[in-house]
Amino acid sequence: MGSFIDFVKTELKPKIEAEWKSLPVYFMFGAENDVLSASELEFANRLCQIPTFGPNGSYNLAQAVLLALFILREH
Repeated sequence: MGSFIDFVKTELKPKIEAEWKSLPVYFMFGAENDVLSASELEFANRLCQIPTFGPNGSYNLAQAVLLALFILREH
């Protein structure tokens, strides 16, 4: 599993621009204190994670969504 920024730059954005223009793109986010279940992950075509730094092991949902959309737009 690579970094989220690398994933956006090398996989997601080129796919959206080239192949998925007419298809919806969905993001799935896990809870702060839990991960997505195996049955939830079966719906995913690609997986990535947003790295954290310092003592925090996760972002809250609002931060994760904001960061994911910002990175997708900027890269």
